[in-house]
Amino acid sequence: MVNIGGTNTGNERRGLSFLVFVGIIGFSIARAIATFFTNYLWFDSVDLNAVWIKILLTKSILVAATSLLAFAFIFVNLRLAVRATPVMDIFESFESQDPLTRFREFFNERFLKYRLWGAIGLSLFLGAGASQLWEQVLLFLNQKSFGVADPVFQYDVSSYVFGLPLYRLFVSWGFQLVIFTSFIIILFFIATGALQLRQGRLPEVSSGAKAHLSVLLAFVAVLKALAYRLDSMELLYSPRGKVFGASYTDVVAHLPALNLLILISLFGAILLLVNIKRRGWLLPATAISLWLAVSIIVG
Repeated sequence: MVNIGGTNTGNERRGLSFLVFVGIIGFSIARAIATFFTNYLWFDSVDLNAVWIKILLTKSILVAATSLLAFAFIFVNLRLAVRATPVMDIFESFESQDPLTRFREFFNERFLKYRLWGAIGLSLFLGAGASQLWEQVLLFLNQKSFGVADPVFQYDVSSYVFGLPLYRLFVSWGFQLVIFTSFIIILFFIATGALQLRQGRLPEVSSGAKAHLSVLLAFVAVLKALAYRLDSMELLYSPRGKVFGASYTDVVAHLPALNLLILISLFGAILLLVNIKRRGWLLPATAISLWLAVSIIVG
């Protein structure tokens, strides 16, 4: 017997969900248009249309550039993830009664079908977030030398006023890109069986998945090294001493420790890449243990 009532209820729920989705999108678009038009009216009222156009162009270029970069990174990783996944016999999976096998076949089919749109959506999301960097970008592009060098690194003071905040924001954005991508790739490997979690035992990882995850972790290690470098520059803003700025302890103790963490992070990235051709995770585990030990000591 066909449950007509149940079918109608399901259709009504899907229709309601679609209407809610359209409503949210419509509200977001309307709000964006209202903000856009309000900003235009304000700049026009004070006769600063050129400034408004410059801000708009800067935001647009940032969104386009970061979205393209994010899309390239995400889509390439998705393609590599498919190649790194063990090949599954589609006829065997179709005839199999194992729910997990059938789910993996179903997931693979949907993943291949929608990965392009997923990559576009996530890259636009990350690109939209990067539009908030417009002020720091304009400050960086229009910076002027102060003619005064700091006593520790011998950089012009303008590097700390205009450059350092932008570098920090870009490193943070890079972390978001790599972490989001890694999360998706890990879920894909788990769903397809390339990464199998076993209770009470270490995860079982295929060679292709291991190589892919090693490269992603190497990206994280390099970004961490860059973050430590920025941390060392920010010691000049240290409030730990009697006066504002880098204290004796910062220069003699914290700066060498941060430099050591930079070397360990880069060394860890190299070990992760070397580990692609090796069995197990001994080399990266050694680097991570060393990094944790130094991080705890440094505080």
